[in-house]
Amino acid sequence: MNCAIIIKDAKFFGHITQTILSGQYVVYNGKYYEVHEISPDYGIVLRRASDLYSSRRYYRQLRTYHMGKVEQSEMVSSRNVAGMKLMTGCCDFSVDTDGYLDMQDLHDCRTARHVDLREDPKAGSYRRSYHNKRILTVKLPDMDEDMRYTLGLLFSELFRSLYPAGWAYLAVLAKKPEDLEETYSLLTYDLEEENSTENLYIVEDSELDLGLLDSVIRNMPRLAAIETMVHELTHIWQYLNWKDREKAWNLKMEKKAYTAAARDILYEGMAIWVSIQYLYQVGESSYAAGLEQIQMARDDARGAGFRLYAAQYPLVKDMTALRKTPFTEYIPVDLEKVKSEAHRLLG
Repeated sequence: MNCAIIIKDAKFFGHITQTILSGQYVVYNGKYYEVHEISPDYGIVLRRASDLYSSRRYYRQLRTYHMGKVEQSEMVSSRNVAGMKLMTGCCDFSVDTDGYLDMQDLHDCRTARHVDLREDPKAGSYRRSYHNKRILTVKLPDMDEDMRYTLGLLFSELFRSLYPAGWAYLAVLAKKPEDLEETYSLLTYDLEEENSTENLYIVEDSELDLGLLDSVIRNMPRLAAIETMVHELTHIWQYLNWKDREKAWNLKMEKKAYTAAARDILYEGMAIWVSIQYLYQVGESSYAAGLEQIQMARDDARGAGFRLYAAQYPLVKDMTALRKTPFTEYIPVDLEKVKSEAHRLLG
């Protein structure tokens, strides 16, 4: 029961410590083991631990990413997706793994046991350094620090679902708000960067190019395309069903600019609400939540309209049936609130 087995060639050593660390429990060939040691000399040393099994364990690594200076001029490609600017480029960075959380539930940080590996004599083996490594920079206009961090957290959780075998090699990095509660701080990796920016970074923490960044970029346009199609289909429905109603609604205001803003609030707000609600309904919850955060932060007609619809028709964030939607209401939102928002936006 106390014998050890050594696994030398299960993975490149540079791919081991992203997924497994000393002191954790794993199942290997149908048997339960404790990770006794990880070393570039020995590989992974396991010890039988069947008598210690009580329940499934979950782990979250505590990493710090040290980012070199990211020059705007070094960005080699750029595209806009769902209000976000995606740019790829290269920079130097390194990673320290200070420990991990030992958890009974993946999201229960309050009762987690903090395992500190900084005094581990093998801790040097857990450090990874990359030179001129490709990264993805996500620029988010009109978004404050709290919302940017929240969106980064949502992306991190999205990648766990999208890449069940590869999420450990993807890191979403954003500056943490100073007043962030420690419980939430533990859910994401720490970032230290030479240039303080208002960006999100997504990096592939791997010696080999696994193609994960390219997949992230492809998935974002795929989901953005779904969002756009639902958005435009909603406009078609509005044209077919609202063209006669609008006269009765009397959206006309004292200035043409106010009237145009009121129409945008009414029409675009609903189309955005529908596209986000649809993404929740089809199980793309993390991406939908990210879009929700972006729209909530917008201070224009689209953002104002979305907030009005979201207040009247709270988003259902799972795949249960919708009980109330703007499609079934003759007047979808309070028109006086629509006009009031138009006045506020245009001063």
